[in-house]
Amino acid sequence: MLLFLSLLSKKVKGKTLTLKVAVPAGGKLRVSGQGLSSTTKTVGGRETITVTVHQRKGGKLSTSVKVTFTPFKGHKQLKSAKLHFSR
Repeated sequence: MLLFLSLLSKKVKGKTLTLKVAVPAGGKLRVSGQGLSSTTKTVGGRETITVTVHQRKGGKLSTSVKVTFTPFKGHKQLKSAKLHFSR
């Protein structure tokens, strides 16, 4: 039984970051980071979802991506990962 937010995989290709995230319950999932576009998705229940985020400007970028999950009932959960975008 999944009780916590978890990052299953992360893949950087060009200016695009693809994250696979397992969420424990229904709520809102927000992915953001410095130099990245932010994305919000609403999740109906416990599931694994794929989220895509884009780099705002071209070139090299080392940043930390934050994944925040706010369930309909309960407390906010946060995960982060360091990423490197190359040319």
